Amino acid sequence: MTVSGVIVAGVALSFAAGDPVGGTPLSGQPILASPDRPSMPAPSAPPAPSVPPTPSAAPASSRTDHPVDGAWTLLDYTPTPDPLGAFGGTVTVLNGAESTRDGLFTLTVGLNGATVATLRGYVTSVPAGQVATGQVISTDRYVPGALSIEFRSELP
Repeated sequence: MTVSGVIVAGVALSFAAGDPVGGTPLSGQPILASPDRPSMPAPSAPPAPSVPPTPSAAPASSRTDHPVDGAWTLLDYTPTPDPLGAFGGTVTVLNGAESTRDGLFTLTVGLNGATVATLRGYVTSVPAGQVATGQVISTDRYVPGALSIEFRSELP
């Protein structure tokens, strides 16, 4: 056997034993020092930063003030009267599902404990985790004031 044959055979045996030359074993564990393999000095730690670290933000609350129905969250409703004096407006919704979806919504608008309007609207092809804005319409007469909103998604 030639010298190159001995080197190739030694490297092949080393890999077959799960001990690549000059690296870590296939298991991902570090190679330990042994009498025939001295340990390497540990790398030195990087110098401490000269600027103090910024404090981390407080954890986000899981509570939401936005109405949620199924995978849809109503982020905003802006009521406006349409040209004929009926309730209208825009909604901003978040698709919380894991896929692109269409949404069909009903908003029930209240004032002083009484229902004053029912609006309907939709959005189409909203990607997962994305926000969309759509129009909502009604035939109910527009009434200004401190409105309450009930939000319902009509599609599963």
